[in-house]
Amino acid sequence: MTTKNTNNTHIMYTPLWDLHTHDPQAAKFAEACCNDNTLVELRAASVVADETDCHNWDITPRQWRNAVDTAIAHLETVER
Repeated sequence: MTTKNTNNTHIMYTPLWDLHTHDPQAAKFAEACCNDNTLVELRAASVVADETDCHNWDITPRQWRNAVDTAIAHLETVER
């Protein structure tokens, strides 16, 4: 899916875009997940929220879950 920005150029909509507007802290973590992990690694790690990540990123387990799910969805979108 694409949208037009104010300059009438096409930009790619990704799940990260939506998370930024609703939960900026979780979005930062999701971006780090995308930058530091592969899709396979994220899927394998997505079972239980990592307490260290939650503490270091100052996010709740629910935010962790949303961020990892968003990172997975983002990487799936980008890899198409």
